[in-house]
Amino acid sequence: MDRKSYQASLPKKRMAAGCLFRNSSNQILIVQPIYKPVWEIPGGVTEENESPRACSAREVLEELNLEIEIGRLLVVDYTSENEDYTEALMWVFDGGILSDIQISSIKLPISELELYRFVDLLELETLVIPRMFRRLEQALFAVLNHQTLYLENQLPA
Repeated sequence: MDRKSYQASLPKKRMAAGCLFRNSSNQILIVQPIYKPVWEIPGGVTEENESPRACSAREVLEELNLEIEIGRLLVVDYTSENEDYTEALMWVFDGGILSDIQISSIKLPISELELYRFVDLLELETLVIPRMFRRLEQALFAVLNHQTLYLENQLPA
């Protein structure tokens, strides 16, 4: 088997990247997509030949109209395949604390997002799916403790 054929035969994993933004009260920024009933953090699926960090920066610009230098990696979460989702790697980067000026300049794309808001951890749990909550809980721990965490199915491995 030649190199090109071998490379084509390798498994493909889905990847997505998001950014954890907070306000001065340490609440987390979430966005409400128009196409699903649950909230998310700004981010999305990586495009072909796009790094997770570049994906996060692109999505933040597209979704919030904020051109921000993406901070350090907080969490990489390997999620195994189940009946609803394919195997994936999920990346969460630190977006830092947004200033009042940055927050007031957020402009959502009406074709993709309805609302944004800042929430504390208790409210977050009621608005996002359980695996997103567990991942964000770990990401918040990582940012507050100056760590980077590797997770498997949202749990420290």
